[in-house]
Amino acid sequence: MSHIDVSSSCPAHAVPASGCPVAHDVNPLTNEEKVVYFGANTGDANGVKTDSVSTNGLSTVAVSSNIPKAGAPSNDENWVYPSPQRFYNAMKKKGWEPQAAEMPYVVSIHNTINERTWREVMEYEKLHADECASPKLLRFRGRPRDFSPKARLMNLIGYKLPFDRHDWIVDRCGREIEYVIDFYEGKRPPADVVLPASVWLDVRPKLNSPAAAIDRLRMYMHARRTSPQPPAAAASS
Repeated sequence: MSHIDVSSSCPAHAVPASGCPVAHDVNPLTNEEKVVYFGANTGDANGVKTDSVSTNGLSTVAVSSNIPKAGAPSNDENWVYPSPQRFYNAMKKKGWEPQAAEMPYVVSIHNTINERTWREVMEYEKLHADECASPKLLRFRGRPRDFSPKARLMNLIGYKLPFDRHDWIVDRCGREIEYVIDFYEGKRPPADVVLPASVWLDVRPKLNSPAAAIDRLRMYMHARRTSPQPPAAAASS
């Protein structure tokens, strides 16, 4: 499980009590809301899109991610994150009451979490580098109220349920590989901030094949071998 400290992206002193949320109802990457673009749809060779004119001072420039886009006309296309203005519009559409001043922090957190998620996915994909050197993200969906079996099991033994879930489908050079990502709230922030100051990511292949189970076991064993040992254990090894 991977940990992200997002407090620096959404500083408590800069955020009012209405919060700087990771928008659980607005998928960070979602085709339906059309809040993510990639360069081929923008007419910009650098993958940067200018949205409709801002009416509240928010930036309308979308930033290219480091996540490669499967099925793009160009082999080097990456997914593009929504601009602050586009994210603001999507949150309003979902029934949130976003504050324009908070949007830069919201977008910063959103982008940071997705970049880290892709890096975690790539740790698994490295196990298959001989099969596919350049896996790409094909599609995705948010399932915040559809808890994974692992999340439900962890909840039964006392852990909190995740605040969000995403399913990402990776194109492994022609093979579709499904990943499940559970998002857990980390340490509690100050009382006047509703955002979790840190987020834990549980990224793993979906258990829909023997190969996925083997990959999970291989990653578990790798983590055991590479995790820091307590001083006593290290001295005796």
